[in-house]
Amino acid sequence: MSESWDYYDDIARFYDGQYEEPYWHLYHEILHKLVGDSIQTDGRLLDLGTGTGRWAIHFAALDFDVTAIDPSKEMLSVLEGKSRDYDVQINLIDATAESLPFDDRSFDYVTAMGDVISYTRDHERAIFEVYRVLRQNGRFLLTVDSAYAFLQDFLSHTEFSRAESFLLADRYVTIGDVKMSRRSFRTYPFFPEELRSKLERAGFRVIDTAGMVVLGPYVNSRLASSLPEVAEWEYRFCRESELLGRAEHLFFACEKG
Repeated sequence: MSESWDYYDDIARFYDGQYEEPYWHLYHEILHKLVGDSIQTDGRLLDLGTGTGRWAIHFAALDFDVTAIDPSKEMLSVLEGKSRDYDVQINLIDATAESLPFDDRSFDYVTAMGDVISYTRDHERAIFEVYRVLRQNGRFLLTVDSAYAFLQDFLSHTEFSRAESFLLADRYVTIGDVKMSRRSFRTYPFFPEELRSKLERAGFRVIDTAGMVVLGPYVNSRLASSLPEVAEWEYRFCRESELLGRAEHLFFACEKG
């Protein structure tokens, strides 16, 4: 079993191309709306697991003071080139979320998109580290893998023993794309109330929870031609608690108390 960053080292040059499907365009349209609800003024921002820098570049272009970390040197290399192309300044650091090389209360915002907290070796330690480096009333925005999506997949394949183990013993699931890399790594999918509890235990106050794509599945050709309208409908219903279990990914925004 590889570390997540080993896998992303392998696929770094192809990573951005994986997100050109209509589903991912929809996903990011919804996420931009949710992020805009929670971050409305600039400041100092830390982007955890920045990857090739979608969010680091976004915020740097809005004049945020952006620091981006990732343990994948190849992903950081791609981001370095993109930051020159976009003419933005981003401080790039090779580091993990569990051991942030920053002083206490250093940032106004921390983002961890792309399910970074699910991919950490120790998600509870990572959450406490985020709390430490945030300033008072600072905000933490993150997405994670949804446990309901994995449970549904197990049960749809009648893998009952695997589903039982997932619930009671080993929540970690091995993931990876064999077409992109021979490596695989582990993710920890969260149930919504489970993640809320872990965030609150660290001292955070949860201010927003949403499911990422709760009304699908969609026909790709129709989704591509109606993306803004579908995104508006998804945004309209993404916070409904009854629909969170339909999403493959969860969004949380919280504030340091």
